Amino acid sequence: MKNNNVYTYKAKCGLDVTFIRKPGFTTKYASIGTKYGSCIREFIDDGKLIKTKSGLAHFLEHKLFRMPDGSDALESFTELHASANAFTKSEKTVYYFVTINEFYEPLRLLLNMYFTPAFEDSDIEREKPIIISEANETYDNIDNQEYYQELESLYPGDYLSVPVIGTIEDIKSTTKEDLYEVYNAFYTPSNSKLLILADEEPDKIFEEVENTLSKLTFSNKQVEVISNVKSNDVLPPREFKTYPEAIHILGRIDGLTYNDIDSVDAISTIFKSLFTHLSPFYKKLVDEELILNEDLDYTVQSNRFSFLYSVDFYSDKPDIVIPMIIEKIKNLEYSDLNPKVLEIAKKKIKARQVLLLDQVGKLGYNFMDIYLEDQGYNDLFTDINEDILKRYLPMLNDSKITYIISK
Repeated sequence: MKNNNVYTYKAKCGLDVTFIRKPGFTTKYASIGTKYGSCIREFIDDGKLIKTKSGLAHFLEHKLFRMPDGSDALESFTELHASANAFTKSEKTVYYFVTINEFYEPLRLLLNMYFTPAFEDSDIEREKPIIISEANETYDNIDNQEYYQELESLYPGDYLSVPVIGTIEDIKSTTKEDLYEVYNAFYTPSNSKLLILADEEPDKIFEEVENTLSKLTFSNKQVEVISNVKSNDVLPPREFKTYPEAIHILGRIDGLTYNDIDSVDAISTIFKSLFTHLSPFYKKLVDEELILNEDLDYTVQSNRFSFLYSVDFYSDKPDIVIPMIIEKIKNLEYSDLNPKVLEIAKKKIKARQVLLLDQVGKLGYNFMDIYLEDQGYNDLFTDINEDILKRYLPMLNDSKITYIISK
């Protein structure tokens, strides 16, 4: 199927492929990813409940670059003048390369690497000190500590609050059997997506993909993912030692997921309007010196089973400002949103979308992110209007809220 230089194709093995043709661009990008990440720890396979260690998605990402002949795919990409890398998130893992040179050989390498795992005991043991060192850096980083404390407040005891890299204990005990178990369950054509951006002929792209895939064998497992959100409520407000006088108001909206494609932009727009100098509420916070340095930030994030947000600022009057902000979020109405700010926010969203069209790597990253959430190319270019904002306001009002005060 074609739509404005966007072509979709389903390979015979079941792999979904999207090709975005970029006429006149010399940069070429390809990525393949699985809908499997660090917080997917339980699944049902052939009627049996499987529970896995933490950190397996990240460990697997490290070892998938090892080819069956013992070579390192990263080195092979470099020899082909392609820059390759990978990343693991809570619910997805992606492998990609970028090149301005010959495209098809690194594309074949990417597909072969992804679908031909070669996990060996000795190789896994050599990797453990490397990953443990990375884990220690993660646990020693104050920003990471703060982030995972926030997740623990929002999702106490849930897999979402465990660092992507896993625990030291689980890293040490990881075996090749652990890796093959999750690889065979999730690195299947039906659970994966291939994305290509290049100035190439679509027919040649799909022919090359099909020819490469025809020489490979695949796991055909169909597993059921168990929700990583098992907690029913957030933790009570608490203190945590990070940056002095930092406050994090945290919200969780169950039932709102990444399938609600407008949710992140809509709630970001709502916060943008509420926490701006054109907002009477924000002006009151500043004028009464309830927040320090007029420095207030917010983040919003959706996932497969829930939605979360954080409002972050510094204050030496937490007993006054925290209830004010929580009450405002709980009772926020459309009339509280400044029309000028809403218009500016919409234009910024549109400008960001336009900029994506001229940056192959960034477009690839952003589209792959939603592609693995079963969204299409056009979903990158949503339009936030009054009806959409009004739809999400009640969900924001009903969110479960807690907070962390840093001392």
